[in-house]
Amino acid sequence: MSTLFATTVYTQGMSTDAEDADLPLLDRIENAGKTFHADKARYQQSREELFDAIVDGVTKFGPSEVARRAGFTREYVARIRDGKVKRQVRD
Repeated sequence: MSTLFATTVYTQGMSTDAEDADLPLLDRIENAGKTFHADKARYQQSREELFDAIVDGVTKFGPSEVARRAGFTREYVARIRDGKVKRQVRD
């Protein structure tokens, strides 16, 4: 009986394989979260810059040329121009 108790006390202070396996996963989750938020911020900035350029471009070149250059439809460019497409990305 004392041997069982000694073994139990000894193993409680040690980390198990399951705990060690979780640490890298938690690190991966944390790193992925940081990457996601940084990429989202870059995407948001790029989206705003594109929308500004589209609005400026439509007045100078018309929606057809801007749509061709941006890779969007004329209808979508017109919606951006008219403010019917949100500049902010929602979660």
